[in-house]
Amino acid sequence: MTYPITIRDAQPQDRDATARVLTDALACCPAVTWAEPDPHERQPLLQPYVTALLQNSCHVRVAQLGGRIVAAAIHTSRPGDGPDLRELAAVVRLTAAAQRLTQLDQAACRQRPTGRYQHLACLAVSPHHQNRGIGGRLMRDHETCVSATGLPVYLEAGSPRSRALCLRHGFTDYRSPVTAAGSPPLYPMWRPARSCP
Repeated sequence: MTYPITIRDAQPQDRDATARVLTDALACCPAVTWAEPDPHERQPLLQPYVTALLQNSCHVRVAQLGGRIVAAAIHTSRPGDGPDLRELAAVVRLTAAAQRLTQLDQAACRQRPTGRYQHLACLAVSPHHQNRGIGGRLMRDHETCVSATGLPVYLEAGSPRSRALCLRHGFTDYRSPVTAAGSPPLYPMWRPARSCP
């Protein structure tokens, strides 16, 4: 049986399921696998960040398949919204992996644009549901939601595959890829403001 994908605003009762999807998806991200080579240590590394990301987000959209949340998109409406990894480092165990991610985040922060824009802080699909067009559906949904604001959109793609998805959805490269301490690159990307259809 094939279930339709439903995309909707996240509700407070969705927080745990959304956090699990984000943690599972981010654990496969090149920057995270670089920072923490041990797959068993990635979830504990990511949980404080994901919790802070959900607490600081302005808007969370989730994709549901057969009644289960399988993907999420998180965006903020002001530069600097979202978790500060330096602040998180003060309250969580500062492992070598957390230090590496903090260095990469600081390098990315230095390249972010100024002024007003929407920041697509995270778009993640559960590893078991990737390559089914769900990320593309969430990206189109995000574009519809953001067009009403009249603001451009900024994001950092975490892999060449993610960058390719963003290029297909009207983003262009924004400055050079970001690296720190031998990390895989993050790809800063920008999409100009679009008016409502």
